[in-house]
Amino acid sequence: MKDRNRRGIVIRKIIHAVFSSLLTLPIIVHQYLKIVRPDVCYVIITFIACMIYVIYFKRTIIFEAFRSQLEVLARTFSKILPQLSNQPIQNMINQLQLSFQKFEAKMRELLDIAQRDYERRYSFVGILMGSIGVLCSYVLFHVYAIYGILGLAVYDTVSALAGATYGRHRLPFSIVTFEGCLTGIAAYYVALLLMGLRPLSSLIVSIVAALAEAYGVEDNLSIPIFTSLAAYLLSR
Repeated sequence: MKDRNRRGIVIRKIIHAVFSSLLTLPIIVHQYLKIVRPDVCYVIITFIACMIYVIYFKRTIIFEAFRSQLEVLARTFSKILPQLSNQPIQNMINQLQLSFQKFEAKMRELLDIAQRDYERRYSFVGILMGSIGVLCSYVLFHVYAIYGILGLAVYDTVSALAGATYGRHRLPFSIVTFEGCLTGIAAYYVALLLMGLRPLSSLIVSIVAALAEAYGVEDNLSIPIFTSLAAYLLSR
């Protein structure tokens, strides 16, 4: 069970890191090419995240509807095939039904592994909250939102993997571990230095990211907003 949970965290965080990294593209492209505004891109991304949220929430209805249509198709062909004496078509329909059942089972398995416990009840909240968090960060702090996005991609990913691997001691009133927190701060600190942020500012922003994850209502929402705010204030 422990290996399964660790595997789920790794899968989830790989998806998380890739998705978060891609969110930097609207800002970077706009900085150099001055084409589509980043806020427009983030509105579109948030809309897509909402659609994913709704589709996942209704996945059982969608799966059932598709399965029902396959059964209707199979029954229709079963009535006319004896007259056509076309056994290969019947085999094709049977194979299609079997393939769909395997696909559905695999999708449910992967979603179950990749999701956090509360997301199994409330759908893909993380994707939706991350999109909203980044949109709010850009609207409020403009290009400084890139520090919040980096916080999601680096701090959140590294701290979660480190905490799951060797985390033993929890922060007060939080499920986050000291080990994961410190490793995440170190990784994010280095990333901020590479982006040109001053050492003291990098340390402060990294600590803000850690506090936002440990004590925020939803880390995908709180990390981008509070780290962007910290970077913005430190630049004044």
